[in-house]
Amino acid sequence: DAGPPEPQTGSAEQPSETGATHAAATQDPASAAGSAGGGAPSQSVSSAPGQTAGGAPSQSASSAPGQTAGSAPGQAGQLVQNVDGGGAGQSSHPAALDAQTLDMLRSVSQQSQAPKNYNDSQLAQDLSAIAQGQPVMGWSPASAADSLHRAQAIGRVFNEIQADRHIPKLLKPKFSNMRFAVMKSALADASFFNDPAHPVRQLLNELIALAAKSRVSTKRGAANISELLSEIHAQFEVAADAAKPDPDHEELADELAIEQFVQERKAENQKRRDEIIRRSRELATEELWLRTAQRELPAAARRICAYGWVPMAALKLLHHGADSTAWNGGLELLDRIVEGVDPTGAFSVDMAELCDDFRSNLKEVGMVDARIDSLVHDLAQAMSESAVRGRSRTRAVPAETRESLLDRLIVPGNWFKVYDRQLGQARWLRAVSHDATEVRFATMDGKRFAWPRSQFAEDLIAGRSEPVDPTPAQERDLQSLGHR
Repeated sequence: DAGPPEPQTGSAEQPSETGATHAAATQDPASAAGSAGGGAPSQSVSSAPGQTAGGAPSQSASSAPGQTAGSAPGQAGQLVQNVDGGGAGQSSHPAALDAQTLDMLRSVSQQSQAPKNYNDSQLAQDLSAIAQGQPVMGWSPASAADSLHRAQAIGRVFNEIQADRHIPKLLKPKFSNMRFAVMKSALADASFFNDPAHPVRQLLNELIALAAKSRVSTKRGAANISELLSEIHAQFEVAADAAKPDPDHEELADELAIEQFVQERKAENQKRRDEIIRRSRELATEELWLRTAQRELPAAARRICAYGWVPMAALKLLHHGADSTAWNGGLELLDRIVEGVDPTGAFSVDMAELCDDFRSNLKEVGMVDARIDSLVHDLAQAMSESAVRGRSRTRAVPAETRESLLDRLIVPGNWFKVYDRQLGQARWLRAVSHDATEVRFATMDGKRFAWPRSQFAEDLIAGRSEPVDPTPAQERDLQSLGHR
């Protein structure tokens, strides 16, 4: 379920182990549990052709002639595909529109809009008619087939978004609202498919990645991403008449470029899934560091946490989310492990109970029994040694300056909600760079702005500005910043 294993992530600082402990350390969370679960290979999210990630048949736009994707002949939504293609590089057979895209076009076509100019409702009516094989005034057979092929490709992209189990259900309607706007962009500009750096394509890719990452985000991050998706819709808008072919200058899209676009989307999907797995492990490792930075843990105890707790916690985060009972229970388990192997007297820890809970949590994510036995044995031994060693003292950590906290918070490439004092409202901006005097941001369309560093810090402290999707460490840095 967690997807394909990523490359080994062990670092030079990690101790070298053999056997089960080493295997746990060098695998990502997915493979640490998947390959450990009795030896069965982990399931990849890149499904077999014709299937969605969940295993159900995908509603592919390349259905049998005379059918919508996933429909039987004769069902509602059946297409009459007799639009004649033509032109250099064009297919001799027309593309089918999937049921979801057809439903969207019907919905838009029924919207009440001013009839003065060619509008979205009329464009949707024209595309629906073309999909049913009806001739439409102003659309030549070649441009009709070309437009249908472009619409089909965009429909497939948004169907994959709806089927992607890594994108929270709460956010999927936000993407549904973008389907027609992105389709108009693709109809208005043939270079949409030729140019991977096309601004609309890039923005869509980034929004999908943000939405997928919100699966392992906190409530703050998920809420911010949802708000961003709602407000960004206007960035995709194109006038309907720009999406209608110009009879005096027909510019047909390259069919090979369209197919390459579809394949690139599949590669992006896989890359995004791998990134989510990597992020879940990073967040688990970050929590381990935050909760042990001031503790003098024995080397054996650190191995137990790194090779047992981190893969287990990463999978819980991946499957259940950052605000789930499973993830929070994993954090509570870590606190007990740390106190058990490095007691401070903050609370008592029963060895037998802790070892049983550790075992059940590792088993729950699919680790093999031999690896579990080794980790639980090491935990019991570490706790026994700590009882002989006696109570520990926490290390004093030097207080961080406001500037060092800001340096960690302002990560180039990350999105921020930045308060604009002139407008009196927040703007959605991506951090570009920063120095001792200013912080530089970019808008969705690439426009650059600079904020005085001191002013941005004041707004962060006041809560007027904030990272869109902060990590646990950044959440703590924000709290610390308010006390500096």
